[in-house]
Amino acid sequence: MTPAQGAPGATGKGLTSARRVPMYERAAAQLEAEIRSGRLGADERLMSERALAERLQVSRITIRRALAYLADKDLVRSSVRTGWFAGPVSEGSDVLLSFSDMGRRRGFSVTSRVLHCTLREASLAEAEELGIAPGSGVCDLARTRSFDGAVIAVTSAVVPESLAPGLHERDFTTASLYDVLRSQYRVMPARGRFAIQAAACEPALARDLELRAGDPVLIFAQTGYDQLGRAFELARTVYRADRYLFRGTLVAVSDAHPVVAEDAGVAGGAARPGTAG
Repeated sequence: MTPAQGAPGATGKGLTSARRVPMYERAAAQLEAEIRSGRLGADERLMSERALAERLQVSRITIRRALAYLADKDLVRSSVRTGWFAGPVSEGSDVLLSFSDMGRRRGFSVTSRVLHCTLREASLAEAEELGIAPGSGVCDLARTRSFDGAVIAVTSAVVPESLAPGLHERDFTTASLYDVLRSQYRVMPARGRFAIQAAACEPALARDLELRAGDPVLIFAQTGYDQLGRAFELARTVYRADRYLFRGTLVAVSDAHPVVAEDAGVAGGAARPGTAG
């Protein structure tokens, strides 16, 4: 067995195998690190599969599996005629998804129970974060969210009335907030700034989450921004800790040569954007 085949203890510039870690995942991890390093812009063409295989000293089949793996994470995309291209990369997370999109991607039936959906005045703190005048109207929406009938989280969202007038009059029992914002108001969720905190469940939320007060929960607080850079939403999601697992990927910046092709160009068509969660 040669180093190109991943023999244990292989040395040099190629990848060495690790127990229970498939070779294509190790190749994907190295490519991901280089893509995330910032030296590649969206839609820059990568080296050919043959060149990547030679550089990492793995088979072309392994490279194809690695690229397909990265494509599932929206880090690369393929063009039949012109090869592989880097996709858009968001800092700290692969793709920002709405709760409904997250459930649909996993094949779950997503259901909601509206706790309240009202028009009220923004607080001073909300107005400052959203960039609106204090006392401006906002839609205040809160729901319990379930996958296949199992309660997963309680979500709340505060949206400026100036961006989505009449939003509080809509029925969000089945509708996705982000779908409505995109289709009815041309507000396109583009990115989000968020913080995560582990906490004990508050008594006011215990019944809605089908928990006891003090049970562990995971809280996501997020400010969402649209395609024009406007803050369109203050969101807070409280997940049941026993039914939600947050996963992320940590990558190191590689000192190796970039994986972009020397004659990189832009392929036809726009890269697929991520949606805010």
